[in-house]
Amino acid sequence: MDEADNRPIREGPPPPPVLDDPPPPYVKEEELPSYPSANHREPAPGPPVPAPAPVLVPAAPSRFPPVFNGYAIDSWNFHLGASLSQKRFRLSVVSISLHTVIVYLHDGLDANDEILGKLVKEDCSSQHYHHVIWLPAVEGLRAEEEKILMHYLQEPRMMNRELYELVVDIGGVEERFQWRPSKGKEVKSVGKHAIGWKLVRMAAQQAGAGGWRKKRSEGFSSRGEEVVAVLALTFCETKKFTFLFLGSGRSGALGETWQTAALLSGVWRWAISGY
Repeated sequence: MDEADNRPIREGPPPPPVLDDPPPPYVKEEELPSYPSANHREPAPGPPVPAPAPVLVPAAPSRFPPVFNGYAIDSWNFHLGASLSQKRFRLSVVSISLHTVIVYLHDGLDANDEILGKLVKEDCSSQHYHHVIWLPAVEGLRAEEEKILMHYLQEPRMMNRELYELVVDIGGVEERFQWRPSKGKEVKSVGKHAIGWKLVRMAAQQAGAGGWRKKRSEGFSSRGEEVVAVLALTFCETKKFTFLFLGSGRSGALGETWQTAALLSGVWRWAISGY
């Protein structure tokens, strides 16, 4: 990390992931307490029991729908909405070079509307560079501007697979989330031939949920980590991609700050892919 932070990194078993129904199919356009008896004796005190992990309470309803599409205005500007008649946001992508892409998210359909967040490239002490998601102060959500870092990771088992990791504060604990390329069930729910990327919550692992792609439960990675978002290419002329929140990402348990970071980083990952 580039800045010291006293907040702990979540270790050990996390709260169970919130599962949801599979994403919708692709659409082109879319008692009173009992008391002890008089002879009751309290058991001898045992060893202390560790406190359970905090349960995340879903936040207020998010401004983001669970599923939305990216409709092209031109090559680098897009409207976001559940359908053509429900467009709600604008994404502006500024391409300087292949890996130098700036993404702006506007709260509205016009380029002059308020910016909800932006993703930019920045010098890094541990790597040559990293990317930063800047989120402005929002009344009732953030008292001051927030900065979320995203670093490149090299997958040791697959030298040609690029991974990007976000570290986001979730209920006072920093959690890691990774964007990974995918052709799995979650991506293919958008379309039979869809390809894209999945965002994996590294702390949320469920025993028995992983395994080979064809056998594992939908909504989990091969190692049993929860998939919380997907960006899938649709190969349509005007609808360039579909973005889905899944599991705890869809329920709102991870919060709107996380949702904004997930969206900006997912679109950035697509923008540098060459598709």
